[in-house]
Amino acid sequence: MKAKTLLVAAVMFFGLSAVAMAQVATFQVGSIPVTAVTATGQTEKAGSITFTTVLGSGTTQIGTITVSYGVPITNNGANITGTATAGVLPTIGSITNASGVVVINISAGFSGTFTLSGIRVAISGTGLTSLSASMSAVGNALLAGQTVVTVISSISPGIASVTSTVGVINAVTGTVTTQPVLKVKEGYLNAFGIIPPGTDDQTTGVWIRFTLSANPPVGMTIQFPATAATDGTAAFTTVNSDGTANGAAVNITSATTALTVYYQLTTDSDPTKI
Repeated sequence: MKAKTLLVAAVMFFGLSAVAMAQVATFQVGSIPVTAVTATGQTEKAGSITFTTVLGSGTTQIGTITVSYGVPITNNGANITGTATAGVLPTIGSITNASGVVVINISAGFSGTFTLSGIRVAISGTGLTSLSASMSAVGNALLAGQTVVTVISSISPGIASVTSTVGVINAVTGTVTTQPVLKVKEGYLNAFGIIPPGTDDQTTGVWIRFTLSANPPVGMTIQFPATAATDGTAAFTTVNSDGTANGAAVNITSATTALTVYYQLTTDSDPTKI
């Protein structure tokens, strides 16, 4: 009699467990990674991560989804967009910048698709060649095998090479007969782009900075032109150190205190050309 009682209790226990598990919603996870970012970057764009409730998996419970990037998050521009076929879209619960963690609040009864986007991360000094984000859920579940997704496919140097030609000065007249040329080549396709593919929150073009190691001799002026030519259709124009427009040639003499010149990319109608 005692054994039968225990048997019935065990059946009831497993039966209740099955019902409880059936109520938990499962999310399918995917990503649209950014193709490439700069290895020395501090605010590189990470790709978007999409979550979709699996049809028939159960009713969404109140809970959270934690997304960890493994590197510092350097902005607070994360946002949630999507379509709710039932319930309310999830929201950003918190962002821990130093540890690179985003917590998403999930509401009860939600079904549909939502996307986490707008995250920028610090890559410099990590030595990474790509970046993945890992996820965990509380209150609901993530589809097996989909707890890690790629958000940046490739991390490469932003500059591939810097070369220069030698200028020639007429020793008698002191005039320059052959202009020296500095050539900076981007490290990957669109490294110098104004708005990289998939970026919706960048409004300032990439800067290139030149710094002289010393002032020129007395009586000599080194002039950086107002614009820089490129092999393609891109255009660089001088800007001031605070980001305001300059648009004029920058002259450096023996008395100049600021030995740095900045060029900002202003147009680029040929992003397929390095």
